[in-house]
Amino acid sequence: MRIAIVGMGVSGINVLYHLKKEERFTDEIVCYDKTLQFGCGLPYQEDYPVLLVNSRTDEISLFHDDPKHFRNWLVAQKIPIKEFMPRSIFGEYLSAFTSELIQLPDVSYRSEYVRKLEINADDTVSVISESNEMMCFDAVFLCLGHAPAEDIYGLSGHERFVEQPYPLMQTTEAMNSSNDIAIIGMGLTAIDEARVSLLEHNAKTVTMFSRSGLLPTIRGITTDIPPVEFTEKAVADYLEHHTNLPLEQAVEWFVKDCNHYGFDYVGLSQRFEGHSLKTLEDGLENLELLGRFQSYCSAIRESLQSAWIAFTREDQMTFSETYEKHYILWSNPMATVVVKDMIEWIKADRLELRDDIAKIDVAKDGRFELINHEGHPLKSVDWVLNGTGSQKNFETFKTRQKLVKDLLNQRLIEPFSTRGLLIDPATDAIAGSRFGQLPQVIFFGQMVSGIDFQNNSTFTLNRRTKKTVKRLVDYLRHWEKIEKR
Repeated sequence: MRIAIVGMGVSGINVLYHLKKEERFTDEIVCYDKTLQFGCGLPYQEDYPVLLVNSRTDEISLFHDDPKHFRNWLVAQKIPIKEFMPRSIFGEYLSAFTSELIQLPDVSYRSEYVRKLEINADDTVSVISESNEMMCFDAVFLCLGHAPAEDIYGLSGHERFVEQPYPLMQTTEAMNSSNDIAIIGMGLTAIDEARVSLLEHNAKTVTMFSRSGLLPTIRGITTDIPPVEFTEKAVADYLEHHTNLPLEQAVEWFVKDCNHYGFDYVGLSQRFEGHSLKTLEDGLENLELLGRFQSYCSAIRESLQSAWIAFTREDQMTFSETYEKHYILWSNPMATVVVKDMIEWIKADRLELRDDIAKIDVAKDGRFELINHEGHPLKSVDWVLNGTGSQKNFETFKTRQKLVKDLLNQRLIEPFSTRGLLIDPATDAIAGSRFGQLPQVIFFGQMVSGIDFQNNSTFTLNRRTKKTVKRLVDYLRHWEKIEKR
């Protein structure tokens, strides 16, 4: 029996780890990824040290049941410990652990991307790499991480438009201190770009803008705030007597939990979601309050995942359109040191945050004009950096991710409206109109629809991959026994 892992970022590392821990699986594992990202993935590859992990050093590691694993590694390596470490250092930690894993028996590594999967008549899966090498597998884990960024203003091809930002050490190399910079977006990617522009290239000014005008919240003080009403048991008990779980029921449990803990969730949203200087300063002064609600949002992730599986398609869409962006803002916050820098830059007129840019025109001199909703130019800039985050809409089948494009083209997987790719959330298996669900092909990463869409933490991936690896091994061993009869 043979299993392939396509993509060796955080998801792929976890899959390999859990497969080697699984006593019933002692067969061959083949890992695919390019050398640059092997063992660290896109977010944690070598890059500028000003790009920070947004979790405190004591609260992030590969293992949800050993949160000090990363810190202990830092101590062993004699690396100075800071509250928020550079992401490239976390990448070194991941790579060191992966290097140990691939030395284990029956594990091999291919330093190339995969461009195509083919489903064979016997339900095995052929994996075809960029070099056209074909290998046959009993199961495949697609651990593809982030999708490429979207070009929402149609600037692709302009020499001073950075469309795919990472690694910023390479993509922003030509920028200098005389430049005015515009950044599309206000999420964590856009914040990375602002830090590199101002700290590494000493840019004159940076203008960040988005349609929503919402920054992530600020990382508060983590504490134990378990759900009282919105629990996995409550979801399971409800489903013993009902086919689906209404979104209204999940909201009711959420509201009861908020009342129990004294959270004014509407007031919290109005007070701490935004981009004003007052919002940022207020957040830094209320880290305990922020941390309590963030901790609750993190604690209900498993319950919310169970609920998502039981929502109707209509309720899933309503959740995505109404609640998803707020959940991401609270469960994927900014490091406090990052916010302190932003406040300093705003006060010095080096950083501007806006929500009124409607379009970007290219002037005759090659610079970019930022145009408001009334059609008036607001500012001229030298560079535009794309910080919109990963592609969300796969309905047109347009994506720079070659393997995903091929899966869509073959109808092995389908888009979930404009919110990522459709998988079976109970098994993480892909599902398409050609073959239906394919339990031997598992998909992890921020491209998949559901609670983890564009929002995966290392602890979440560790828990999720452990469950799914066990489930897949059960499936493979079941069919192996049947074939032997």
